[in-house]
Amino acid sequence: MNLSAHLIKILPAVVLAAALWSVGTPAHAAQITVSTTPATPGAGEPFSIMVRLNTQDDALNAAEGSVVLSGLEVVSVSTGGSAMSLWPVEPKYSLSSRSIEFAGGLPGSIAAGEDVPLFTIVAKAPSAGSYQVSVGSARAFKSDGRGTPVAIAASSKTVSVGTGPGTAMTEVKDATAPQFVSVEVGQDQSLFDGRRYLTFFATDDNSGVSRYQVKEGWLGRYKDAERYYVLADQEQSKTLWVRATDADGNSVTKKIPSAHPQSAWKMIAGGILVVLALLLMYRSHKKKRQF
Repeated sequence: MNLSAHLIKILPAVVLAAALWSVGTPAHAAQITVSTTPATPGAGEPFSIMVRLNTQDDALNAAEGSVVLSGLEVVSVSTGGSAMSLWPVEPKYSLSSRSIEFAGGLPGSIAAGEDVPLFTIVAKAPSAGSYQVSVGSARAFKSDGRGTPVAIAASSKTVSVGTGPGTAMTEVKDATAPQFVSVEVGQDQSLFDGRRYLTFFATDDNSGVSRYQVKEGWLGRYKDAERYYVLADQEQSKTLWVRATDADGNSVTKKIPSAHPQSAWKMIAGGILVVLALLLMYRSHKKKRQF
């Protein structure tokens, strides 16, 4: 299946068609910067690296690129609190390349002169010394309806790690569940061989959404899914549930009623009749044994 075709189906065209895969000559330079908290962590202690986008002279609605971490161990990556609400390529750490690739956008725009968060990395250093965090192969896109590319000024940050204990990173417990932005059953002959599928997207402003699960029918079991789920019940006679869980374990569940409730009731009625028949057979067999 063509990934671009699928993404165009599930994300607003203003982000995808007009921004992330547009081509052209870069214009004015925006900036993607990194900062650390605490400024001087201790060896082996987790610290946060905030990746931010400064729009400079243009209103933007998308950005893509990579963040390279030299010698640091990545503990987690979170999009909680990000200005971007749509992630065709969620920021995830690749051990082989020692980098985090990302592509995100939003239906609206970020005004010129704004400085907004993209995502947060929690990392730690194995020993004292200097470590480099740099932004590479990045670009942003104007919210001008054409997705005009904007050059990203290269930037890097040297993280100094001390031998003794540093200032402990403040951990804020996320107590708020994610919120669903969209949940929809779709069908298209160009996708999934024309089978019905469920698409969904949720946001979480604190720790970020880490898991999606889908269940079909009251007696079904939740199954892990990633932004889409091809229905096993193509008649959609069963009620659907989709659950989003953030990195701190908070979850929210969305119920999608059956498209054919009469078929569902027929299935339930049939199940009840089968149970009653089994009970009658059991009682009849029990009486025969008593005589």
